[in-house]
Amino acid sequence: MFSVLHVESSHFFTKLYRRIVEGQKARYLEAGSADEAMRILETEHVDIIISASTVDGGIDGFVKRLGQSRFKILPVVVSSASDTAEERTEMFSLGVVDYLLKEDSDEHLARFIEKMVQADSRLDALKSLSIAVLDDSETVHEVMRRTFAIYGIDSMRSYYTAQEILAGPDHDIYLVDINLPDMSGTQIVLEVRKRAPDAVIIAVSAIDHYKVISNTLIAGADDYIIKPFNAMILMARLQASARMLLLYRELEEKNRRLEELVVRDSLTGLYNHKHIIDRLAEEVEKAMRYQHTLSVVMLDIDHFKNVNDTWGHQAGDRVLVAFSRLLAESARNCDIVGRYGGEEFLVILPETDLEAASVFGNRLRERFGEMQFDENEDLSVTVSGGVAEWKGGGHLMLVKQADHLLYRAKANGRNRIESKSQG
Repeated sequence: MFSVLHVESSHFFTKLYRRIVEGQKARYLEAGSADEAMRILETEHVDIIISASTVDGGIDGFVKRLGQSRFKILPVVVSSASDTAEERTEMFSLGVVDYLLKEDSDEHLARFIEKMVQADSRLDALKSLSIAVLDDSETVHEVMRRTFAIYGIDSMRSYYTAQEILAGPDHDIYLVDINLPDMSGTQIVLEVRKRAPDAVIIAVSAIDHYKVISNTLIAGADDYIIKPFNAMILMARLQASARMLLLYRELEEKNRRLEELVVRDSLTGLYNHKHIIDRLAEEVEKAMRYQHTLSVVMLDIDHFKNVNDTWGHQAGDRVLVAFSRLLAESARNCDIVGRYGGEEFLVILPETDLEAASVFGNRLRERFGEMQFDENEDLSVTVSGGVAEWKGGGHLMLVKQADHLLYRAKANGRNRIESKSQG
């Protein structure tokens, strides 16, 4: 259960916070002083500390005391009766992750605690992403680490110079200080965007001027946050950005799958007739341009109609799928395999001469002939093929030559590979 340690000497506020925290199904722990808080931390699990700014010894002393202990990673939120820019700056410089006003309504406090307790889908999305923080201030890095710790995020990586982050690995989200000595803000954003076009880039700066903000966004930043920032606002923006990033990536993946469906045969998963022919045209063009060798193998499963008529179409489908899997496993990364139609298959072998292509075809023929089909133990299937090497001319001429040799293999008794150069 999420646990909140509330450090407060006022009975009114302890009663108020207890009701709110427990109303959010969280565990409420109460400490009337800094010493009592340290004792509780020794024996109880705590996820977050909410401390009154008037804690004995001062909030700065309490935060420093925590920083010198093994509890320094615990996020601290300050509850105060006053709120000025100077106070917020001072609190954030200490490493405090957020700032609450005691006069805030119960509803506001409840929403704050709810955000601490509940991890919604956007937060889950954020947890799966890597985060880079670029800032030359160690205080900012510490505040970020503490803020992320509240939400269970441990994927943050710190960078202190522009050169350092540009030399590092790619990240999903970049929080970038645009006021660094080694590179201008817009240049940093431009360089990061160049290397990570799909990443989320959020500029973080104390500069609050419309021209700077406008230029930074034009350079490629997705958002602009002004220091000192509010932790809840930062996290809300990050969660929204993370959700948009993952939605974008999900859309890209769906588009990729749709493109695959257009070019893939639904049964075998190999390229379909149109795409394999299109790819052959491309490979012939490459062979012509670079004077490379190129061969094709046209394969046809022998007596396939017999398989369907004797064993049924489901058995026939199993044979097609098994042969397709064998083709895919046997091909090199540069080879292109497709279902030409029915029980016919075409394999494109770039930079392969006739002899090597014939070896490939015969090896396939032998392996397929040895295959067993568990559900039909008596089913035995063979394959015939024609191999042709490109010697000039168009891609359809090459297909015609391989097809002619395939039919010769069929006429010569099947379960064989015929080969001849195109010319």
